[in-house]
Formats: sequence, C-alpha cells, structure tokens
Amino acid sequence: MVSNSEITSWCVVYGIEAFFIVLGNGLAAVVFLTCKSLHRRTYSLLASLAVADFLVGALAAPMFIAVLAQYYGWMSFDKHLGGAQRTIEILTSYASIVTLTMIALERLVAVIAPLRHATESKSSYVSAISLSWVIAILMASLSLLRDYHMAAGKAVFVILMVVMIICMVITCVSYSAIAVLLHKYNQSTFSSSHPERSKRERNLVTTLFIASVVFIVTWLPFQVLNWIFFFEPNSALSGHYIYVSKFLHFLNSLVNPVVYIFRMPEFRQGIREICRCYDETKRNEENAPPIGMDGSHYNPTVTEQGFI
Repeated sequence: MVSNSEITSWCVVYGIEAFFIVLGNGLAAVVFLTCKSLHRRTYSLLASLAVADFLVGALAAPMFIAVLAQYYGWMSFDKHLGGAQRTIEILTSYASIVTLTMIALERLVAVIAPLRHATESKSSYVSAISLSWVIAILMASLSLLRDYHMAAGKAVFVILMVVMIICMVITCVSYSAIAVLLHKYNQSTFSSSHPERSKRERNLVTTLFIASVVFIVTWLPFQVLNWIFFFEPNSALSGHYIYVSKFLHFLNSLVNPVVYIFRMPEFRQGIREICRCYDETKRNEENAPPIGMDGSHYNPTVTEQGFI
C-alpha cells in the first residue's frame, strides 16, 4: 500500500517532470517553427514528435496527477476524468511512439536508397506524419470505446500492446540495419572521399539511435507491468512499480528534445539564432527614444526653434 505522503511525493515528481517536458518540447517546437535552416523534410517528423511530447507534458501528465488526487480523496473532479486521462495519454503517447518509428524508417530509406530519399516529395512526409496521428487517434478511440463498454476490454488491451510491440521491433530492426550498412559504408572508398557527408550521417543516425533506445528502455517496464496485470489481475505488486513505470514513460517525452539539443548542430544553431534575435530586440527597445505624452517619439536634437 502506498501512503499519502508517498503519493504526494510522486505528484510533485510528476509535476516537475511535466514542467520540463513542456519547457523542452516547447523550445523544440519554437526552434523548428522559427528557424528556416530546420524547415526541411527530415525535421518535419522531429517537429511532429516535439508536438506530441509537448502534449504529454501539457495534458497527459497533469491529468494523471489530478486522477491520483481524486483517487486518494484530496480533490473531487468529474467521474469521467480517469477515462479522459487514459484517452489523452494514449493519443499523445502513441503519436510519439509511432512518429519515432516513422523516423527510424525514414533514416533506413536514407541509407539504403539515398538517391530516392533525396528526391522524396514533401507529400511523403506529410503522409507519414498524418499516418502517425491517425494511428494514435484510432488507439485513443479504442480506449474510449472500451471505457464506455462499446468494445471488449481484453481485445482493446491486446491491440494497444501489439501496436507498441510492432513499433519497438520496427525501430530496433531499422537501426540495426542502419548500423550494419553504415559500417560497410565507412569502410568504402566513397566514404573517404566524402568525409563531411559521412560524418553528418553518422551523427544524425547516432542521435536518432539514442532517442530510440531511450524510447524502448522507458516504455518497456510499463508494457511489462501491463502484461503482468493482464494475466494476473490480482497481482500483489507494489503501487510504486506502477508509478515508476509511469515516470519512465513520461520521461521519454523529456529526453527527446534533450537529445536533439545536445547532438544536432542545426538545432543548437537554431537556439543561438533565437537568443540572438531576442538580444537584438531587447537592445533596440532599450535604445529606442522615449515616447512623448502624445504618443510620438521625442527627439532630443529638436527644439521648438528647429534643429540645433
């Protein structure tokens, strides 16, 4: 049994986690939106991922805190809060999960068929992003139907878990294939004649590989616990295991922008550009001439008699 003081601590932890998820992914979204150097097809998938993770911190995590507060009798909310939180969490989490899978597949195509990847139309990326969100909406809809007893609970659970497993497998296989292909590529003569391109490819794949490994590590405990309770509903596992698994899968939405900030030079450059623009705007405001009572700018070099 988890005590009230321990639940309070978990709520504080989730609150801090949600704050940094919103901060990190909000920054990522702003950088992707405002920096023209990041307005490229590949980064459109990362921008969609930032939006999905932002919603995890802005909606799913705070709503889970509210669910805990209601469950332990601290506050009273609408009786449908629990179902709404599950639906929102599944929507945002699966949007993030499927988008990570799309990113892995996109990188695999870039390595296997670089010429085709270079000429890939923007519509392909729009389709990939749309498909990610459509799948997430379908998963959330199934959860909603389950809550209203319009779909079999066990069947919905199996579908949700199988989709997550498929995403994990595709991601792992994609990056394993990329690692093998890059190893062969780096040993070729073409790699030695194009060192900059080779370095960029390695850095990008390494960054996305780290993000995907973190995704698997942070989501696997939550999935394992779900399967345990599926086969053994009366399991005597401590509630702390559940809260740790929740913390880990929320943590995935925090880690993604951190990986981009520290590993992608274009992303770091985008942050510097935003900071530079902010400093210039602030400097211009400080150096602007004062405004008179009538709203006009006062020019100290002009008097009633004219120019000095």
